[in-house]
Amino acid sequence: MNLTVYQMPHSPYCIPITRALEALGVGFDVLNVTPHTREEVIQRSDGKFYQVPMLDHDGELVMESSGDSIDIARYVDTTFAGGRLFPRAIEAAHLPLVERIENEFELAGFVLLDPFYLDSYEDVLIKTLLVRHKERRFGLKFYG
Repeated sequence: MNLTVYQMPHSPYCIPITRALEALGVGFDVLNVTPHTREEVIQRSDGKFYQVPMLDHDGELVMESSGDSIDIARYVDTTFAGGRLFPRAIEAAHLPLVERIENEFELAGFVLLDPFYLDSYEDVLIKTLLVRHKERRFGLKFYG
């Protein structure tokens, strides 16, 4: 089995996926994506996708179907965890939490961590493109 996780190491979307795979004892390779271009994801998906994480499992690409889906987490659950990550018995209870995690928690995490992450780039073009992305996603309130 070959599994590659396309990721950005600081991403709050990627970290839970790689941690879940590690906890499940699943071996995988990591490909760190260039954050300001995401060219590795775009090229591998033939221009169909640009977000991280993305999985390449034995040549099959696993991507999110929308901006707020949890398709990759569900794939990890069904393929490697046998349904233990999203037990049917509490399915309805976790859905409101997912929405909060995808919105309020995500924003708080980025606001707290991005100043350190953005300052790690000296190139003005890279920083500008990353800040522009954050402004479009979260608004000038936090990044302007």
